[in-house]
Amino acid sequence: MIETDCMKDPAVSPPSVTKSRRERISRSMTPQKLKKVRQETFLKKLSETGSVTRSAAFAGVNLCTPYHWCEVDQDFRVAMESARSIGEHVSLATLEAEIQRRALAGKEDPGSTNLLMFRTKRLDPRYRDNVAVNVLVQGPQALVFEVPATLPVTESSTGTASE
Repeated sequence: MIETDCMKDPAVSPPSVTKSRRERISRSMTPQKLKKVRQETFLKKLSETGSVTRSAAFAGVNLCTPYHWCEVDQDFRVAMESARSIGEHVSLATLEAEIQRRALAGKEDPGSTNLLMFRTKRLDPRYRDNVAVNVLVQGPQALVFEVPATLPVTESSTGTASE
């Protein structure tokens, strides 16, 4: 009886079994179809997380690749902006729920509360301390700004008061 290498060492798998799923899929598709699958995977993950870095890694592409796709494909650019916006809204809702949970539960981990605050401020301007004002003036003009000591309370679209 002739013994094969697999019979001598059953712990060693043939090369086709040891390749990752991603490698097996990428070799079985045409480059255009693979690109489309990666773009769809990237956009789906981006709409869940709002993170280009995490979405690119999940789709198995370099971080620069989605930005290159935006340069050459206007439809992808629109889809990416939409997915990022959805992802940031999902992320913001998650952060607000966590802030609410921590506010009601008390101080569990005081260090990470600052991280939550800064991330929330980045995603939603309602939480920011400062307001940026850009003014373009042409010619000799005098500008006078009067800023009240307190800002008026306004009603937002959700019906809650915010400053």
